[in-house]
Amino acid sequence: MVLKYNTVALTGHTKGLGKAIYDLLINSGYIVDGFSRTNGFDVNDANTYKTIIDNNYDIVINNTFQDPGQLNLLKYVYDHWKDRDKIIINVGSHASDYKYRGFERLDYSIFKRALEDYSNWITKEDIEFRSMLFKLAFMDTENGQHGPEHQIMSTEYCASVVKFMIESPYKFKDITLVGHKQ
Repeated sequence: MVLKYNTVALTGHTKGLGKAIYDLLINSGYIVDGFSRTNGFDVNDANTYKTIIDNNYDIVINNTFQDPGQLNLLKYVYDHWKDRDKIIINVGSHASDYKYRGFERLDYSIFKRALEDYSNWITKEDIEFRSMLFKLAFMDTENGQHGPEHQIMSTEYCASVVKFMIESPYKFKDITLVGHKQ
């Protein structure tokens, strides 16, 4: 299969969901560059955004959570790509649905809601640029283990959904995954 979009900038690529996405895409023929603190990039640093744009990737996977960096990266990419045939996938959280409830990490849920709102706001049918939100609940990661056991999803499965979003000819506003009893 010839990939229309084959160069990827991925934030937070060294562990958890980011590592699963990185491994899957590399093994599927994509050219993936990781942007993490472990290799000298910080999503709260505007130089990271500039590096991503200057390298002319086809796709940005905005995975890492750092407040306000994840939201600022989305805004920066949109400002530079809004008239181009490019993709950004923003990794959100089911926690955004709990911003006014007794969620134990209220700041996290409010931040993820802002990311979701901005991603949805820039999703327009009449432009080439695709901003998509991938919203999920509990995963088998260090931070996701606090969920109900029957709702914890594998990072590998979640990575396969990201790959599906990239390869689909359709534009998604968002996809939400929530585990369930089997």
